[in-house]
Formats: sequence, C-alpha cells, structure tokens
Amino acid sequence: MTPDALAQEATRIAQRHNLELEVLGPAELKSGGYNLLLGVGAGSARPPRLIRLRHHGNHDAGNASAAVLALIGKGITFDSGGISLKNPENMSRMKDDMSGAAAVLSAIDVIASRKLPLDVMAVIA
Repeated sequence: MTPDALAQEATRIAQRHNLELEVLGPAELKSGGYNLLLGVGAGSARPPRLIRLRHHGNHDAGNASAAVLALIGKGITFDSGGISLKNPENMSRMKDDMSGAAAVLSAIDVIASRKLPLDVMAVIA
C-alpha cells in the first residue's frame, strides 16, 4: 500500500461517516515544517502524506473543554531501514511499519460507524 492508497482509504472512510478529513501532501508538509516526514519520504518514489481525520461524536457543543481522544498511527508503508542488513526471511515484515496507521483507520471507522459519543482526532503519518 502506498501513501496515496492509504490516503484514498482514509477518504473513503471519511466520506462514509461524514468525518472531517485533511490530507497533507509534499507542498503542505514543506510549508508546515514537517521536515522529518519529508526526509523519510525522500527515500521513496512515492511522496509522503499526513492524514488527519476528525469524528465529532460528543454533541455537547456548549462544552468547549470536552476531552478529545487522540489516535496516532505510524504509516510508513515500506521501511527498508538498512535493507542490506536484513535477512531475506524478514523482508516480508517491512510492511509492519504501517500497522499503526491501519489500526488507527480501523478504530475511527468503528467509532464513527457505532456513532460513539466521543470526539476523536486521528493522525496518520
């Protein structure tokens, strides 16, 4: 799965549940000072994305201090991390670095589908 494909899945989830969605591409990342994310992404032909999803399930609008649950998932879709140092048997596990992103997307999908009374901000990078 590429960063774009991950952003497309986040878009489908956001549309299905009417969630707020923001996807930052290279230009927005640069202007926002996300230099470390850009640095990691520089090693790939596929540019990085930062994804923010917001679910407003706590409809107590009068309570500005209501808690927001933050979910943060690592979305490195392939991490070679010293590819020359890894055994061939372990190469298939390099996709594991995006499991945090997958878990966060799944969590906000379930929270929104169940209409749980939670305010949730999900961030995937």
